[in-house]
Amino acid sequence: MPSEALRPPDKILVTGGTGFIGRHLCRWLTENGYPVRVLSRRSATMGRVDGGVEVVPGDVGDLESVLRAMEGVQGVFHLASLLGAAPVDRGRFLEVNARGTENVLTAARRASVRRFIHVSSVGVLGSIQGPPAGEDAPYHPEDTYELSKQQGEEIARRFAAEGDPVVIVRPTWVYGPGDRRTLKLMRAIQKRYFFFVGDGRTRQHPIFVEDLVEGMGRCLTAALRAGEILTLGGAQIVPIRELCEIIADSMGVRLRRVHVPRQPLRLAAGLLEGAFRFFGSEAPLTRAKVDFFFKHRAYDVSRAARLIGFAARVPLEEGIPRTVAWYRAAGDLA
Repeated sequence: MPSEALRPPDKILVTGGTGFIGRHLCRWLTENGYPVRVLSRRSATMGRVDGGVEVVPGDVGDLESVLRAMEGVQGVFHLASLLGAAPVDRGRFLEVNARGTENVLTAARRASVRRFIHVSSVGVLGSIQGPPAGEDAPYHPEDTYELSKQQGEEIARRFAAEGDPVVIVRPTWVYGPGDRRTLKLMRAIQKRYFFFVGDGRTRQHPIFVEDLVEGMGRCLTAALRAGEILTLGGAQIVPIRELCEIIADSMGVRLRRVHVPRQPLRLAAGLLEGAFRFFGSEAPLTRAKVDFFFKHRAYDVSRAARLIGFAARVPLEEGIPRTVAWYRAAGDLA
């Protein structure tokens, strides 16, 4: 049975609203007439949201604060999570990404929220065999972050099976102004210490953040059944080499074509991870970064096209230069 669609002036709560995707989502929601409330864990991050957005203190790990944030809310976007690069232990990932998700769902149930959009990750599928992968591909998490996102998604599916109006969204690799992950790659290419591990032919599926939040917004108004899962990906699936060439061209530099064998580099990365973990920080080279060059991350997005009419509009040849220009204006790139 379809969950109830939302339209302005229905109020929307966004967890994780001070993060990269969350800030863009809040802007899209306010521009489209929705009153927005953000649950923020730290007062220092409250200045990251645009004017007109209500900010309330709280933490997804604290059910009482989430219950207070739910008062008067009709819809929820749950984005709050620890990211894969965070130098924290397994227990902390599960506490935030799984148990925190259960707290937000529990509070939404008590508040009789009419639509709950859980923002998961394509990472729950791991490396894709025979890409592109659809939403019904089996779970295959390959690290603690992906496992924690799988557990959070399974909790969301359980609530949906019990009748809660939950929809699950899986973004692909998201890039755009404000993204720190792609900034690291751009800096490495610009400073010419980027190199390929392998032949650079594995396929990637980036989505520009403005496209993503439009797709997420469509999930508020579409007739979607409880428990529906939608992958939101970009307009192109490209080999990693082509993506890096577009980045290099956008910055006016030549891409180095240095290739390094996988196994020796992966061994060195493992040693670095152990050393940096001792100091509680992220290693400059990790096994996940090495494996990035060998794992297909390409997805079938036809379900989102069919059910919510979504089609990404920003090609890499437009989105990457816009992102580079934003970083340069912010002083993050030379």
